[in-house]
Amino acid sequence: MGVTDFRVLFSTYIFLGLVLMAITLMQSLGKASKASVLVLLRQIVLFVPLVLLVPRLGGLGINGVFLAPALTDLIVLVIAILMLGAEFRNLSRLSGK
Repeated sequence: MGVTDFRVLFSTYIFLGLVLMAITLMQSLGKASKASVLVLLRQIVLFVPLVLLVPRLGGLGINGVFLAPALTDLIVLVIAILMLGAEFRNLSRLSGK
């Protein structure tokens, strides 16, 4: 019964590597606060409210519980890509290119 739910839950794990690389890059560049924002967004700020809200939306029920982590990971992925883009632009400016 839960095969579809698990597919949804694990579907965004493919992109988790990019988020982890973004967190590691921010830490290595001395931007620990930005890395902390990504970690906190994923673990607490987005995850907990989505787990509570998504099951109630559209009558998703238990399927919404499995959808919430996937939505959390997708939102954090978009934020991480935006942060990486900003950091790469800053690095380009610093190098003079």
